[in-house]
This record gives sequence, C-alpha cells and structure tokens, in this order.
Amino acid sequence: MDAEHSLRIQFFTRSDCELCESAWNVLMRVQKKIPFAVEKIDIESNPLYAQRYSKFIPVIECNGTEIARSFVEEKALFSALKLLPLRS
Repeated sequence: MDAEHSLRIQFFTRSDCELCESAWNVLMRVQKKIPFAVEKIDIESNPLYAQRYSKFIPVIECNGTEIARSFVEEKALFSALKLLPLRS
C-alpha cells in the first residue's frame, strides 16, 4: 500500500440500517478530502462482530483504532483522521 492510501478504514454495518447509510455517505465525502482504503463489513456475517457491534453500528475503525460510532459527523470524522499517524 502506498503512503497516499496508508489509512485503512473498516466500516462495520448491517443491512437495513438508515444510520449506517448516512454514515457511509459521510465517509465517502471525507474520502474525497483524505485518501484512504475502505472495507465495508456486514456485522451479521461474523458472530464476533455481531456481538461486539450490534448496539453501536455503524462503527468506523482506522488502522485498528475506533474513531466513530453511531451518529457520524463529517467534521469530527475528518478531524479524527487528520490526527491519526500514517502507517505504511
């Protein structure tokens, strides 16, 4: 992975989740400002994720660190990503 995309986002979601759809749209707007790779993960596909995140989705992690959950605000997400160190 090159330095430009050294931020790796994991977006934990589930089907039929309006809050998740809203957070995904926020994430896509932020991605236009800060390049990152993103993996969309349905928590219902893994019992561990379902147990861990079912009450808090959507959850956004970056390089293994949780940076947002539930209601995701664009300004807060942008600030959180800017503060994280780049990893290669």
